[in-house]
Amino acid sequence: SPHRLEPVSATFHGRDVFAPAAAALAAGAQLAGAGDPLDPDALKRVELPEPRSEDGALVAHVLAVDRFGNVSLNVGGAELAGAGLQLAETGVEPGRPIEVDVAGRSFAARRATTFADVAAGELILYEDARRSLALAINRGDAAATLGIASDTEVRLRSG
Repeated sequence: SPHRLEPVSATFHGRDVFAPAAAALAAGAQLAGAGDPLDPDALKRVELPEPRSEDGALVAHVLAVDRFGNVSLNVGGAELAGAGLQLAETGVEPGRPIEVDVAGRSFAARRATTFADVAAGELILYEDARRSLALAINRGDAAATLGIASDTEVRLRSG
């Protein structure tokens, strides 16, 4: 795009390409001038696993792990609003103790709103900034403790 910043940063590539192009478009630039056209048939669709209820558990998959070891799950939006998968059916509700099963190992967690709702070192299931369920350890690394990475299946049930 002729609107992008130069040089483009290796760590903030999206910021240097998309933000200036978005600003130019918002200021009235024509879309055709923002860069080379893309053939929609060249795009690949990525199918992500859907959360599901199974044997009284909420079965989720890890979407991302941040540098602190916080684990973002594929449960959010419609599921949290009560449409689609009913979290109440699995007992995964605020204030409740939660059993987290990962690869046959079980961990105790608490469904809470903030890290301050649990003690240091305790596993928490909370709604993250993207409005998705996430696992974290207050002052710890949930991914390392639970031994999980992207796409790991996680089972959550009332503890």
